Amino acid sequence: MRLFKSLFSSNLLVLMLFATVIASSCGKEGSSPKTLLEILSKNWKISRVTINGTADNAGNYGNFRVVLQQNGTYAVTLGNSPVNIVLNSSNNGRWEITGNETSITFDKGTTNEFLVTLVTKTETGFSIRFKLPKSVNKTEPEYVIEFVLVS
Repeated sequence: MRLFKSLFSSNLLVLMLFATVIASSCGKEGSSPKTLLEILSKNWKISRVTINGTADNAGNYGNFRVVLQQNGTYAVTLGNSPVNIVLNSSNNGRWEITGNETSITFDKGTTNEFLVTLVTKTETGFSIRFKLPKSVNKTEPEYVIEFVLVS
């Protein structure tokens, strides 16, 4: 009988631990992972720019902001940034996630259409990569721009 109680107590303890682990691993009711659209639809600022693999320390990117909205619109504030990329003359337009969530297309279907590759994407930052076309710069420099969430 003593052996039975000991086994029963051990098994009950294991069962309780198992139930606790299962319960704690379940998310809150109704919660699900955020979509890429939800992750990117925020206010962002530039944290770093590299051109052909070299950090661009000459540019002042501190006041550059881009707000990506879930409704597919974006607005840019250049500040005194030397970068005037993915912008039309009004500094706002439309954006969408494309390429099976590997790229963003700005102003699709317009003369300002611009495609960038998503390099990294997290809740607090993302980075993009693109080459400037020969029509803009004959050397076709490759840019990587890292963004962080504006707090």
